[in-house]
Amino acid sequence: MSEAIKLHLNPEISRLLRQRFKDDEAALQAYVEGLIEESISKSAAPAEAPDKAKDSLEDYLNSGPSGSRSYGVKGQGW
Repeated sequence: MSEAIKLHLNPEISRLLRQRFKDDEAALQAYVEGLIEESISKSAAPAEAPDKAKDSLEDYLNSGPSGSRSYGVKGQGW
């Protein structure tokens, strides 16, 4: 069962949508539904925890052997 939602768009957006879909309501509806689903799925996805980013940096810095030049390039040692 679908529900109707009335949206008030500014005239420019309305014109661009009419121009793009040439008054094909089914195509417009599919487009809007796809955008909304994509937006909701992105906002529902958990963001990477700040600790995870810190761990990955520490892992990177600790990946080279101490005393090697590559270790110094990573900001450690020298």
